Amino acid sequence: MKRVCLVLCLITCVTVAHSQEPNTLGLYFFAEEIGDEVSHISDPGNPFEALVVLLAPSQATVGGYEVGITIPDAALIASGPTGPNGMINFGDSTNHLCGYQTPVPADPSGTVLSTLTFSFSGDGYVPIFFGPADPPSLPGAPAITDGDDPDILLPCNLFAEDGLVAEINPTVAAEQHTLGGVKALFR
Repeated sequence: MKRVCLVLCLITCVTVAHSQEPNTLGLYFFAEEIGDEVSHISDPGNPFEALVVLLAPSQATVGGYEVGITIPDAALIASGPTGPNGMINFGDSTNHLCGYQTPVPADPSGTVLSTLTFSFSGDGYVPIFFGPADPPSLPGAPAITDGDDPDILLPCNLFAEDGLVAEINPTVAAEQHTLGGVKALFR
């Protein structure tokens, strides 16, 4: 029993520490489910939306953001981002170089930076990764600008070291590793 309590305490401490990372960038499919983990959606339908969200901002306003999005399956197509406060994207649908005419107020529980519309013509598992934009303002990381001083660039954290921020049909990936999935290979 003591070991179970210790494990639960450690998991809670790791989760709390992780959730306090400043300027964490994520992709979420449902606004009411913004949290400290990779976003998942099964059978999304067409079209469907996702939100680029900044958690635990370190400043009062956001003047812009940049992120590179990698989608390793051509069956998932993203439209260009739309956003608040006169947002302009100088990049494309997967390379966001976005600025706001009026800075966006930062909300500690989650600031929506933009909305993407996806079209999905497949039925398999698709991971979505965030990384630096091309060209990056800060090497190796997505970034935001401080809304009060756009010359201040701040690196963004991601939930996973490999940049995994979202998954389409995660149960399909899990099924591929089950005995049934292995048997299906030999049919």
